Amino acid sequence: MNRPDSVPPEATWSREENEWQLGQSKGKGRARVPMGEWRYWRPDGTLCCVANFDDAGRLHGILERFHPDGSIASGGEWKNGDRHGNFFSTPLAK
Repeated sequence: MNRPDSVPPEATWSREENEWQLGQSKGKGRARVPMGEWRYWRPDGTLCCVANFDDAGRLHGILERFHPDGSIASGGEWKNGDRHGNFFSTPLAK
């Protein structure tokens, strides 16, 4: 997969997820868990998601998904892997 200019050089391609990914993790192989902020880009290089994880690899903090035009598609807050508070979604503007 050719890396689009908008995707940082440190990001790695995930064939399984069909996206570029960038974030810290601990462990190896199947025991690998994400930690802190992770960013995900579509194959064309547009940002599709920003998510945050706790040290156990559970969603924790703000998660936002983006439409291909960069506008916010959905978002909400997670605490230790559970949804917390209000979540929202917005349709793609025409």
